[in-house]
Amino acid sequence: MTVEAAPAASETVLTTEAPATAAAPAAAPASAPAHGAETVLTTDESKTTETPKPTLTAEEQAAADAQAKKDDEAKGAPEAYTDFKLPENFKANDQFLGEFKNIAKELNLSQEQAQKLVDLQTKEGANTAQRFTSELQAHVDKTATGWATAAKADPEYGGEKFTENVAIAKQALDTFGTPELKNLLKESRLGSHPEVIRFMFKAGKAISQDGFVPGRSASASKDAASTLYGSTK
Repeated sequence: MTVEAAPAASETVLTTEAPATAAAPAAAPASAPAHGAETVLTTDESKTTETPKPTLTAEEQAAADAQAKKDDEAKGAPEAYTDFKLPENFKANDQFLGEFKNIAKELNLSQEQAQKLVDLQTKEGANTAQRFTSELQAHVDKTATGWATAAKADPEYGGEKFTENVAIAKQALDTFGTPELKNLLKESRLGSHPEVIRFMFKAGKAISQDGFVPGRSASASKDAASTLYGSTK
């Protein structure tokens, strides 16, 4: 009696290769699911767990809180507006701010939206002030240039001896002028005004004629002052 050999241990009935002459089995799916992978019908919902949320860094948490605050503000006007942020050294008009808050409330503007309008207004105010300052400075420069031109052509102290006569005027200013007066004449540009120069020129001539020398006795200074301003009696 012939005894058939048993299948090898590594093979099973279902995995034993068919004889070469047998028909080829149907092609397997292109991509079979991974071993143990769940399918729509076999998923055990009781075992499904939510993906844990990533832990936020301190910076990310702060950004998230800020965004949440913006989202809350975007819902509408707050019960009461907090103080708006203003540029450094900017003095706000309290009455204007009060009226602005009332209007912002009527328009249902959030704190953030109202702050944007305040920023726009302060920016325009700064630009207006800068333009005004520039225009004012240009006007002062033009006026001072006109004064200097007129002084150089003055018939009393101008002309060829203008530099010499200005030196006489400066002597009077140095003798009697205080630092505060000199600063005033400089900042206001009045030091170029023909009439101011004329006054100082006459004072300088009076000092020269009287023989006044800075640093002399008080009586000599008094006499020079009498020459300039006359008797006070």
